[in-house]
Formats: sequence, C-alpha cells, structure tokens
Amino acid sequence: SNAFEKYLPFFREAEITEKFIENIKKVYAVCGTGVPFGQANVQEWLGCSKSKATNVMNAMKAAKIIKKVRGYGSGRYVFIEL
Repeated sequence: SNAFEKYLPFFREAEITEKFIENIKKVYAVCGTGVPFGQANVQEWLGCSKSKATNVMNAMKAAKIIKKVRGYGSGRYVFIEL
C-alpha cells in the first residue's frame, strides 16, 4: 500500500532486510496506524515464534516507525503517522 511505502526510507536507513520489511508490512496491513499492538500480536499475525516476533518488533524500533503507547498495558506500540 502507498501508506506503507512512506516507511521505506526509514528501513533503508536502519538497514532492515527485505524479509523483515515483508513481515512488518503484514503487521501494518492488520493494524495500520491506529491500532496498538505488542509482540504477542505480531507472533499471532505472522504465525511465528516469540523470538522472531521480538526480532520483527526490534526491526520496527530500529527503523523508528513505531512508538510506545500508554493505557494498553506494557509493550504496546502503534505505527507513527507520516
């Protein structure tokens, strides 16, 4: 989606691999910019292990495309609006 493509320069700057970008795109497709999510959601949506979900979350943090949100429990993030 065009909205997701706005994040691509962030991925390049953080040297995020294509595989991670594909997975992050899947997460974005589910929640967009308004839905708070955590590592357990990523694990569920990607059908992957906890450690892989954590790695995907870390890639998003490294690219600075997600921000912490309050009021939804610990470890909840949303995609930043660009």
